[in-house]
Formats: sequence, C-alpha cells, structure tokens
Amino acid sequence: MAALLAGACFSADSLLADGGRPAAKNLAVIQLLAERAAEEVALSFPPRDTGFVLLTIAPRDYGWTLELEIERVFDRQNYRVVSAAESAQVVVDLGIDDAGVVYRNPRRDGFFGSRILDRTVRLKLVAKVTDAERKSVLLMKEISRQDSDVVQLDEVDQLQTPGIPMTRGEPPPQGVFDTWLEPLILLGAIAVGIYLLFTMRS
Repeated sequence: MAALLAGACFSADSLLADGGRPAAKNLAVIQLLAERAAEEVALSFPPRDTGFVLLTIAPRDYGWTLELEIERVFDRQNYRVVSAAESAQVVVDLGIDDAGVVYRNPRRDGFFGSRILDRTVRLKLVAKVTDAERKSVLLMKEISRQDSDVVQLDEVDQLQTPGIPMTRGEPPPQGVFDTWLEPLILLGAIAVGIYLLFTMRS
C-alpha cells in the first residue's frame, strides 16, 4: 500500500513536467513538422552551387505560416526562394492535405498534480516538384509527419493560434472523477484498503 501511495504521488509525467520546458505552441510544432517534410522535398532538387526555386503553398490563407521554415530548408540545399517564375530552375507546389491537433488520455500528473493530457500534432503535405528547365516532374508524393508530447490541460487554449484552424483541437470531456474530488476519493479508497488489510490480519 505504501508503494502504491508513493507511486501515485511521484509519477513519471511529474518528473517530465517539472524538469521540461514549457510546451511549444501548436503552430510552432506544425512549422517544425513542415521543416522535416521539406527536407524530403529538397532531396529531389538537382544539385547546384546556387539555384532558385518558386514555392507555392495552398491553401494560401494559412499556408503562408509555413513558408519561413520551408525556405530555410531549401536554402541549405543551395536553393533560394524567388517570386519570379522566369528565374526559377525548380518549381515546388505544396498542398496542406491535413493538419491538426488531437488531445487524448486526460489524467492527473501525480496524486495531487495538475491535469495533463497527450497531444499529437499532425501534418500531411501533397508535394509536386518540377524541373522548370527540363519540364519534368522530379517528385510527386504525400509526405506525413507527426509529433506527440504531454501538455497541461489548463494551457490548451494558450497553445492554439486564433484564426488558424489547424492549430485548434478539443480536449476529451472530463467526468466527475476528473474533478478536484478525485484525490479525496483515491485517498479514501487507499485508507479503506489499509484498514481492511489490518482488520483481516487481526
């Protein structure tokens, strides 16, 4: 019983929460996933000492939020993003096919800790890369990336970005047992268990 109580008070999640950095905003995680996906796209570029790429990301109303991270990846491949199609050796068309946030497994971080839950952020891009000089398709595929971590339930609203739907997610509904009564109920159950153990022994 003592081991059970100690395990409830000091969970692995608690150690991660206390020692880790604050959770990144959902948009920042999606941007990181876009950067990882862009690394696969950039591998299809013809090798050059210096090159120029024309980049479009759809839908435009929130696709622009990923441009900077993707441009950095292309720059590492010696390709600079330009706005004029005439000067581009490579044309990259990216479509955001799926992007979003899912929250799962709400629970308490330790016996008296705050409420936490698992966060999974996903991004799927449809990529088409064209060699503008040879008029040939270098790459056409779907590229999916995702990342998972643990976040505080009361910080969910702060992790989202107003006006950008792909950064929003709804936490699972909480029942009565998920309220502030939970620690008292668990303590009572443990106390009853200890009482019954010693009563039966005597």
